[in-house]
Amino acid sequence: NPTEGTTASCEHGAKCSNSPQNDTSESTTQRPQSPAGTNTHTAQVTPAIEKQYQPAPHLSSQEWHESLLAHASASRSQSDNTTHHNNTSNINTSNAILIDARNIYESNIGHFQIPNVPTILTNTRKYSTLPQTLEDSIPHLAGKDVYMYCTGGVRCERASVHLQKLMGDASVWKGRETCRIYQLEGGIQRYLERYGTAPPAANGSEQPEEVVAEPEADSQNDEKASVTKPDTHATELALNQTLPHNNTISKPQCLFRGKNFVFDPRRTDPMLGMANSTSVSASAGTNTNNTNQTHTVGSCILCQTPHDDYDNGCAPVLDNVARCVKCRILVLVCPQCRPTVRSWGECENNADGTSTLQPDLFCGENGRACVDDVLAATGNDLATRLSSIQII
Repeated sequence: NPTEGTTASCEHGAKCSNSPQNDTSESTTQRPQSPAGTNTHTAQVTPAIEKQYQPAPHLSSQEWHESLLAHASASRSQSDNTTHHNNTSNINTSNAILIDARNIYESNIGHFQIPNVPTILTNTRKYSTLPQTLEDSIPHLAGKDVYMYCTGGVRCERASVHLQKLMGDASVWKGRETCRIYQLEGGIQRYLERYGTAPPAANGSEQPEEVVAEPEADSQNDEKASVTKPDTHATELALNQTLPHNNTISKPQCLFRGKNFVFDPRRTDPMLGMANSTSVSASAGTNTNNTNQTHTVGSCILCQTPHDDYDNGCAPVLDNVARCVKCRILVLVCPQCRPTVRSWGECENNADGTSTLQPDLFCGENGRACVDDVLAATGNDLATRLSSIQII
């Protein structure tokens, strides 16, 4: 993991005495202490729970894609008579909802965004807090088809089990209609292999937007294939493409926007999602203006200009990133704003002993406060937790 094991040092090589020597902000071996009054449902999924509940059915990349397009088409027809046409206003009219089971620094630079189908960005800071976020989101999930996704599918295995546990707890679900849970097999990475866009070649030319037609490689297990799947209405929606003599078809519009954060020295997956400005036809599942631009999902926390590069052009292995001075979580700061703030691990004084006079960088709104401090100040109350959840 490129975000672990870093040593704090300033630009002139001096280690800051007030900075921890190792970054364990994403370590799985340390568990945060639960504040007083925190709901007990934040407990980890135990082997007994895993035995009682099975992970949600897996959808191949194609099944995921076509199912969400079907919901987009159905939700669009229901909302045609309304005056609002954004996903937040469709939270009550859509029969489906997506859950991004990743942390905030991952979803900040890329996520699924489907017309007329809302996505819950849980914006968790550690995976251990996801169960509480799922419980807080119950009013939005009840009675819907819930589509969960993460980077490679591992986190959704356990998260889907926990959501089933919540449904089985009458004191938590409180008589609401149950939801139907699905997860993306192989996660975003597998999906982008099929629907993503390769970056421009070294000579600046565009990569061809074709994919060799082959049998769906994600459904090789007969047991998985026998699980009840949502109605995809594939003949109505989807690809409706005639196979040419060269056995290639045009790649359909990708439903993932931006970049996929990965936990290896690359920092992000080389396969990219598509542009927000490029509309998706919910009835055809195709790119309506035939452009294949990528879209910058993230923005600088200080000036809000579009920005999605934590490393600001540097090699990720150098770990030249901006972090909250309090909790050390990754923060997006553009190259223009970066010199104006002090990140975690950077000295408060210059080499000559004079103060840098740079304000500290934090992870909260506009970089002014640490989210952990805000939660602690409010006793981790429900209103504060809900303010961190984003629905797009």
